[in-house]
Amino acid sequence: MIKRLKRKKRKPPAFFTAPLSFALFCFIIIYALLTADRAAFPQAMEIAGIDYRNRLNDIIVESAAEVSREMELYSYSLYTTRNGDISINTGVVNEFCSRLSGKLKARVPAKEREEARVPLGSVTGVKYLAGMGPDYSVSILPMGTSSVDYNSSLAQAGINLVNFRLWIDVSSTIRIVNPLRSGEITIAKKVTLVDVVIRGEVPAVYVN
Repeated sequence: MIKRLKRKKRKPPAFFTAPLSFALFCFIIIYALLTADRAAFPQAMEIAGIDYRNRLNDIIVESAAEVSREMELYSYSLYTTRNGDISINTGVVNEFCSRLSGKLKARVPAKEREEARVPLGSVTGVKYLAGMGPDYSVSILPMGTSSVDYNSSLAQAGINLVNFRLWIDVSSTIRIVNPLRSGEITIAKKVTLVDVVIRGEVPAVYVN
């Protein structure tokens, strides 16, 4: 009886398997990091945006108050009523907007990068992990100067009563970036200058 000899399978040389294993390991690590970053970035962007929005709102309110003191403004100096008509003192309001824009430009320099660190546990959405884990870093970059403009409205507030409102609209766009992704957030703030109830009908002439 003749026995057949089994051929031994040749193992790939070590110099071939080692680089292949290393490349596969690197691919898995990179894929895991990209997947984690894709999930974490939107949450980090929202958290960083909220924090920046709160600080920017404080700057806007403080700057508006400073301009009001410097110009010695009162609500009645921003509009006039005559023969039942209402008109906005556009010269005064435009000067207010210009000064406010200048202060915001000085306090929030455009193109100045700011780092924001968000605990990795906070971006998971699990409240028990909030504030825990290593930091996930993103950069906040203001996109140009803040836009400052004014707006107003008239509304019936009762019998022979009119509610007149005048406010400043401030908007600023920021870009939030990390080495792999980026996104933009527009921050808007309304600063009320006049909110009064005036006796009379809604005027036939309203100069805005």
